[in-house]
Amino acid sequence: MYPFHGLPQELVEEIKDCIDADSDASTLSALSRSCKAFLPWCQRRLFSTISFRCADYPRQYVPELHDPLQAKIEALLDILQSSPHIAGYVRRLEISITTQHNYWVTEEPFITIMEIINRSGNFIKELCLYAVSFPEQFYDLRALEQKFLQPFINPYITSLTISGLVNVPISLLTESVNLQDFTINHSALEHAFYPLQGDAQALYSGPKIRTLTFNPSMGVLETILTARDNPDMHEIVDFSRLRVIRTRSYPHNMQATKHIIQITKGHLEEFHMRHHINFKYLPYNGSIDFSEASGLRIIDIDVVFPSCSSSLGDPLVDLCSILNTLPEDNSLVQFQLCVYIGFYSRRDGPESSLRVNWESLDSELMRMSSGKPLSFHLHMIYSYDEESDTSSDEGEVDMEAENRYSVVEDLCRTTYKKLVRDRFPLINNSQHIILKLSQSVEID
Repeated sequence: MYPFHGLPQELVEEIKDCIDADSDASTLSALSRSCKAFLPWCQRRLFSTISFRCADYPRQYVPELHDPLQAKIEALLDILQSSPHIAGYVRRLEISITTQHNYWVTEEPFITIMEIINRSGNFIKELCLYAVSFPEQFYDLRALEQKFLQPFINPYITSLTISGLVNVPISLLTESVNLQDFTINHSALEHAFYPLQGDAQALYSGPKIRTLTFNPSMGVLETILTARDNPDMHEIVDFSRLRVIRTRSYPHNMQATKHIIQITKGHLEEFHMRHHINFKYLPYNGSIDFSEASGLRIIDIDVVFPSCSSSLGDPLVDLCSILNTLPEDNSLVQFQLCVYIGFYSRRDGPESSLRVNWESLDSELMRMSSGKPLSFHLHMIYSYDEESDTSSDEGEVDMEAENRYSVVEDLCRTTYKKLVRDRFPLINNSQHIILKLSQSVEID
């Protein structure tokens, strides 16, 4: 069975290092058959995550038809029954459902698989629930709670991802007592809600979330925040010890973010704001308030520059309007700014980056540093349309198709070096702020 026997451990480890983290099952399966020393390692990689995806069935689902998902469930059950130790490797469970086809989550043989995993002494730590298309929902929430969530999920998970689902049972949050990492994307909680009564109201505390990612939440965060502020409702989750926020620059996201930062009361350590998915320029307009975030150590933020003809104002002055809310007595050690140029207007060359008020950012970073060490990473991304010419302040540059990219890349490099040299006088003379410049060109 194994072509190679007794390989030196150094060689075994070197081969493992060469295997990419995203290697497919066929690669790992072939490696496991080559030498017995690789078998446990490959099995652990293969079975650490198990995924079940419903096909996009027609509205009238016919169970008697061939069901590849059912075949996959039965095949996994056979593996776990013949090699029970593999159940101990399972850490992450991914389930993708359609509204018409999700009954299997609460029925055999899937439930037997969950029982085998629990009996192994291992438990599911990460649960991901996805909709095949938006929106989808589970057909029987109470059966889902009783047969799946309560025995196999609520007591154990530390990480939860919900995407594209509506009518999600609130108990998935309130009863997952060890939940720390919560990701929500275009989903909504069930409407029914039963408040706690009497002494239970004062004693109950929702799971303490440490990392929150939303993009956007589409109602889940609003429900959570409304329940928190309503004395007649019990808390769904507890954001008071939140350490990390990751989100995108949608207006509703920024409103929720402002509220959540106020709740954290200085415990927030990392703030990551990615661009609008359609590369729209959305001014912050003071929508984020860091005045309660004195413990913030990392700010990582994207800015999509508007076209030069835009009347929306200077994007860096707008950015500084929210950075200025961070107290001078802060814990900031790292500021990362990713700038997107040319995504809003294909006629804006990389030189358009010089037309905004970089001096305002220069001054603001000096204020936030206040003489403390600060790492500043500036990453410039230019979007180049191959179908159009690139313009510069000196006029249009006619480029042959085979060298357009290198010419654009050189132009970006020259422009951004000039920007850093000329537009950051305070930072360039500072001994406390270390500026790192990087760039990339994306061809549309």
